[in-house]
Amino acid sequence: MKILIAIHLHTHASTKNHSFREKYRSAVYVFDGNLKECSNLISECQTTFDEKIITVVLPFKNFKSNTEEQHNYYQKNKEGGFCERYISPKLKIIEAEFVEYYTQI
Repeated sequence: MKILIAIHLHTHASTKNHSFREKYRSAVYVFDGNLKECSNLISECQTTFDEKIITVVLPFKNFKSNTEEQHNYYQKNKEGGFCERYISPKLKIIEAEFVEYYTQI
């Protein structure tokens, strides 16, 4: 679980309070009530950041699937502007910093 949280924090602007933060919060959702454990893991990761992590831990409540055109978006649009600007740089971070867990998409 610690590796997944670390990857999330390093690839999802976990310290940035940008203009879309109200709509797109930085959060980790848990199914089994491990709110405290996840919060502790986020605190442990704080030492790898210069700014305060704003990511919160929340209980999972429900899931709403995206439209079909959004499914497998990266595989369908690797050359597209959004993928080039946002997704590919995140994959490069994972490949460089978490190489032992990286499987190329």
